[in-house]
Amino acid sequence: MDYMSRALDLAAKAAGGVSPRPPVGCVIVKDGQIVGEGWTTQSPGRHAEVAALEQAGEAARGATAYTTLEPCYHHGDTPPCTSALIAAGIRRVVPAIIDPNPQVDGKGIARLRDEGVELAEEVSAGHRQAAWELIEGFARLIRTGRPLVIAKYAMSLDGKIATRSGDSQWITSEEARERVHRQRARADAIMIGSGTAIADDPRLSARPGGELTPEPRPRLKIVVDTDGELPPSAKMFWEPGEVLMVYATRSEDAGPLIGLPDNVEKMELPPGYGGIDLVMLIDELGTRGIGTLIVEGGSRLLGSLFDLDLIDKVNAYIAPVIIGGEDAPTPVGASGHEKLSQAPRLERITTEQLGPDTLITGYIPGHTGHMPAGIG
Repeated sequence: MDYMSRALDLAAKAAGGVSPRPPVGCVIVKDGQIVGEGWTTQSPGRHAEVAALEQAGEAARGATAYTTLEPCYHHGDTPPCTSALIAAGIRRVVPAIIDPNPQVDGKGIARLRDEGVELAEEVSAGHRQAAWELIEGFARLIRTGRPLVIAKYAMSLDGKIATRSGDSQWITSEEARERVHRQRARADAIMIGSGTAIADDPRLSARPGGELTPEPRPRLKIVVDTDGELPPSAKMFWEPGEVLMVYATRSEDAGPLIGLPDNVEKMELPPGYGGIDLVMLIDELGTRGIGTLIVEGGSRLLGSLFDLDLIDKVNAYIAPVIIGGEDAPTPVGASGHEKLSQAPRLERITTEQLGPDTLITGYIPGHTGHMPAGIG
């Protein structure tokens, strides 16, 4: 059995629900049998290793622990997982990647070695990449204080997100939309502009199923509604989970923001490029422990974030359909770049076929750290 693959599946249960903690999975194996499993829970709950050790009990003595991230070394809201593993008598630990948190960053590995625990690197490149993608939002947050901001959009082969009349459902296939729901479920927050909210009236929820847990996902939905125009009947307001409605400082004669349910928090920010001060908003989300933020449009909001150099990663879904029309909208608006040499060219690009559609994923150069090395 592929024990690291099982640990990654367990870590996926935590993704999108435990930030600012990293989502981690752990499997404890003895004599070829799984005796304990665990994944990270929300603070002040247990870390993955501790949960797996509790399930294993005495069977943990002399066993091997497969974990998707280096066990923590420092005292946070819980004691170090390295201490728990040592005390339980774990003989061998197989971590997928080193923890990018400067408070750990190899110190957990060193502590285990000092105590005579065997460290083994028998993790494939694919598993290491999967482990990194699960915690890259945590890595961005711990290093910069800001979330990993992902621009997500679906467009036609000729770069349109709707027809000239605004018809946009559905450009991509069911396979692509299923992937979107899985990505939403692993994010801490999802954000759209008021234009998209009014035109499409989306729920911004993640379809239950698969590795998803029962808690509402994403845990925070954000709408940038500069002028406070979104009606209280908008579907996203009435879905389970918290909603953050962000609007600009209002004139004295602006109408009151009333009729919103109790789960909607209203936040007033100074006006800025794109309607509100987007830099201040991203910084505020970081202080709230949001590690991964998906921005799904519209064109003005995405373009403004690109112009302000606030996007870190791109998920572009491309459908083999030609829409045409000079007035048909494109996914990235605002001002854009005057010269092609100024436009960022994505790096670390991957492509994936989803039914008839293609998903292109890439990173803005210099925005995110690379995957940590193995344990060596």
